Amino acid sequence: STIDTLYLDENIPTGNYTYGVLTVFDGGFESELTEVSIDHTDVENIIIPIVTALIGNYPNPFNPETTISFSVAQTSSFVNVEIFNIKGQKVKQLVNEVLPAGRHIAVWNGTDDNNKAVSSGIYFYQMKNGDYKNSRKMLLLK
Repeated sequence: STIDTLYLDENIPTGNYTYGVLTVFDGGFESELTEVSIDHTDVENIIIPIVTALIGNYPNPFNPETTISFSVAQTSSFVNVEIFNIKGQKVKQLVNEVLPAGRHIAVWNGTDDNNKAVSSGIYFYQMKNGDYKNSRKMLLLK
């Protein structure tokens, strides 16, 4: 479950700050560390913005389903999350819509766009959001 998506440092001195942000999931899975640099000059508080990122999937390997986590920095951004097989062929469209800023999940149950079960093997999931594009690997074991 999400604990919080907004972080506030209060009454800190003027200066440049770099924050390391990651997500910790149940079971001990952690996302990659994302660095956010902020120049703090005129305000009393620093709010760390949410970044657009493809965080990861859990569990991996999986059977029968896996949860893909990602975050979106802007509410007006169009988000696309798709699954591809090892040959690069699209298997499933999971997300294809405008989502609000924040952390999101998409669950894949190992089926294609026709709701037919796919075979065991390596699959890739890809997220596109504006200029952002990233993909990762997962393993379906039956």
